[in-house]
Amino acid sequence: MKFRSVIAIVLTLCLFLVSCITVESTPTPITDPCFRARIITPKVAESKSLANSAPVSNEIEIAWAPAGCVMTVQSYQNMQPDPIRYYENVSSGTTLELGAPDSGVTEIKIWVGGIDTPSHSGWVVITK
Repeated sequence: MKFRSVIAIVLTLCLFLVSCITVESTPTPITDPCFRARIITPKVAESKSLANSAPVSNEIEIAWAPAGCVMTVQSYQNMQPDPIRYYENVSSGTTLELGAPDSGVTEIKIWVGGIDTPSHSGWVVITK
């Protein structure tokens, strides 16, 4: 009887360890560098009050590091909750339209698809 109990405990532990390994192999914000990607082009300001230090045209090349990450890119204006532009499956170095020419202060966010928190955001002012 003791032998069967020991076997049952060992099998239970093995199943638990296998499930832990499976969970750990799923990318998480800690293990996947794309969750920490940073916008490197265009130059962005870290706050809205500094957006005038980062003028851009309405069409920009957007790039981030690490460059191999495929991201969602969104742009926001006028403190609206919904983006004015929304692009999925974007590669670093792609040219996108952020908004209308001369439309002003704009926030850019890059996301890993399916995650609720942006990897990085920054502010620019669209001047032409």
